[in-house]
Formats: sequence, C-alpha cells, structure tokens
Amino acid sequence: MDNEVKVQCFSCNSILLSPQSVLENREPFECRFCNEDLRPSHDDAACGFCRGSGFALVNGVVWICLGEQ
Repeated sequence: MDNEVKVQCFSCNSILLSPQSVLENREPFECRFCNEDLRPSHDDAACGFCRGSGFALVNGVVWICLGEQ
C-alpha cells in the first residue's frame, strides 16, 4: 500500500497530501491551490539539502528542493 506524505508547496506554502510513490517516481504533481509543479526538479547529488533526491523531510513535511539557485 502506498503511503501518503504531506508536501509543502514552495510557492504558496499550502500543505498537500501526495502518494509517496508519486514523489519517488517524479510523476507530475501540482499544487491544487496555485497549480505550481511540485515534482522534484534536480539530480545534483552535491545538494546538501536533498542530496540529489529532489525532496527532503523537514519537521514531518516533505519539502520540494529546487536545487541550488
């Protein structure tokens, strides 16, 4: 069974529920409030925040990492 995880939108800060497999597979996933694309956006293993996974767990909420700007 697929676990649902909380995801915080980096654009409008809304908290949404997403199946864990959607995040792991980088499937299309949009914020239902502002339509921001919340797919993890990079594969930079040097990123200290997400270590290349594109998302990180912070205080029980998955944050989408945009990569180094």
